[in-house]
Amino acid sequence: MYGKAGLGDTWSTLTTGSSQIAAAGNRIVSINAGTLNAKDGLGGTWSAETGATDQFVVTPSLLIIRVGGTVSGKVGLNDMWSTLTTGSSQIAASENRVVSINAGTLYAKDGLGGTWYAETGAVDQFALTGSLLVIRVGQTMSAKANLTDQWTTIGGDATDIKASGSRIAFRDTKGQIWAKDGINGTWFDETGPVDQYVIS
Repeated sequence: MYGKAGLGDTWSTLTTGSSQIAAAGNRIVSINAGTLNAKDGLGGTWSAETGATDQFVVTPSLLIIRVGGTVSGKVGLNDMWSTLTTGSSQIAASENRVVSINAGTLYAKDGLGGTWYAETGAVDQFALTGSLLVIRVGQTMSAKANLTDQWTTIGGDATDIKASGSRIAFRDTKGQIWAKDGINGTWFDETGPVDQYVIS
């Protein structure tokens, strides 16, 4: 496993024996022989965080794992793990926001110590940022900013949704890409048809 900060920098060897890697902000995660290791920054010290996990997500300020149905999280890599919920089948996180799917219901909270809110029942897809939660049920999209807000229907004919920051994008049934900034922004027909797209 190699890393660099500047694109013109020389590659630095970070670890060997890695089978999976992830990074967010300055935080880096590597799975080595079933152990999840993490460090902050290329020159940081690797910390063995936990053994085998079923799923993990990393943000610049959070490390979240799911083992079976139990979800645990921490902020600092040397912190103790805090149990966040049980009965989870899927997790996601962005910035300080955490999502867990429990028995088909999507729950979300802001921060490890935040309150879980039952946001919606079964969804076909969801996307989240630190300031947005977007869902797709069938081809209909809805979104909210604060977890206690009411859902706002923001469009239809969607087959895939993405979000980053305050930007929302979707691919329609013809493969066309639409995007807007903010829940109340105006949709722009960007291009299409496309096979793949990313937003940041």
